[in-house]
Amino acid sequence: MQIDSDVKIALNRFRKLIGAKYFFAGNPEITNATFDDGLEYRSARDINGHGTHVAATAAGSFAPASWKGFANGTAKGGAPQARIAVYKVCWNLGGCTFADVSAAIDEAIADGVDIISISITGSNDLPFYQDAVTISAYQAMKAGIVVAFAASNNGPTAKTVNHVEPWSVTVAATSHDRFIGSEVSIRLADGPQPRLRLRGATLNTNASTTAPLVLASQVKLRKAHISLATVTNVGAARSVYKVSIQAPKGVRVSISPSRLSFSNVYETKSFNIRLQRTLKTDADSETYVFGSYTWSDGRHKVRSPIVVGHQPQ
Repeated sequence: MQIDSDVKIALNRFRKLIGAKYFFAGNPEITNATFDDGLEYRSARDINGHGTHVAATAAGSFAPASWKGFANGTAKGGAPQARIAVYKVCWNLGGCTFADVSAAIDEAIADGVDIISISITGSNDLPFYQDAVTISAYQAMKAGIVVAFAASNNGPTAKTVNHVEPWSVTVAATSHDRFIGSEVSIRLADGPQPRLRLRGATLNTNASTTAPLVLASQVKLRKAHISLATVTNVGAARSVYKVSIQAPKGVRVSISPSRLSFSNVYETKSFNIRLQRTLKTDADSETYVFGSYTWSDGRHKVRSPIVVGHQPQ
């Protein structure tokens, strides 16, 4: 079962969701007006997505997945064949109270669940015998139920892990070793090489551009022309994108052309970017300035960062 901010009811299409309850008796911020004004759902329905996200992490079925069109593959939860019973205790108003979380755990014990997943960090300020949630987790363990808590969103400094009681499973955050990147071609106005090809450290947050973010430590230029950047139309078949520029301090940025016309969806157009220093830099220090440029058709926006670095002589 999942104790959190609820799960989208669409999960029931796959017979994944087998129960849904909600708790707010311990939350003084929740009143009838809260529901009448549409600020919350008077149900276990998801309103902010956190519960749906962590439920999928715990027991999501096999599904195709990608990161904004990149790194295509198959995603699944830790137990893809499991069913989910939802106990909503977190609300946009008032958050998650100890009383409601404890009540939900007690209800889950009575319902006979096998595992309780709680992606709520709680506190490490109270001793075990004064922490209502920790006590409820102990009761679940006595009933033969595994209780898993999120460790916290902090760290890795000391005393940032919550729920260190020996009868619970405490899960920390993790990552992966996959590299998601692409290349940018840079034509130098000065320097020993006429052209550089650099692999980006990451990609723009919108997959409709192939312009990567390049680590400033890789490129330290006084003057440069950046070429072969592209933008992809994700709007209507016939679209016109115009560029806006937020130039880094002390750098003149020009993009040509500044207007791109598309005839087809996913059509790609190229453009040139020219960067030129307008202010002198301290010759003895390593400095970086930041900016961005954005292509927009009035509805969709494709933003890419600009980083200009200066290396001491």
